[in-house]
Amino acid sequence: MTVYVDSEKAVYYNMRMSHMIADTPEELHAMAETIGVKRKWFQDHRVPHYDICQNKRVKAIANGAVVIATRKEFITQMFKMGLVVLDGVLPEPITVEEELDRR
Repeated sequence: MTVYVDSEKAVYYNMRMSHMIADTPEELHAMAETIGVKRKWFQDHRVPHYDICQNKRVKAIANGAVVIATRKEFITQMFKMGLVVLDGVLPEPITVEEELDRR
């Protein structure tokens, strides 16, 4: 079981945010608790994840999270984990490239 963080640094007010996903919801929530992210920040739409600021990302990595460097690698990992869903329904099978083109 693994927790993953991406390398995105999306601007949210004065913070840079990344995404954190995991192989299981339990592992995702356990890591969030470990790094001090409140459960209320869990986002359970489309792709279950937490948006985390950079200091929490550093803590996640220090606690064993795997860094995924590119958006393509992140989406590929989400597909492997079955996390790419739309409105609670798995989409028709498509390639990673097709998903990237849709975003």
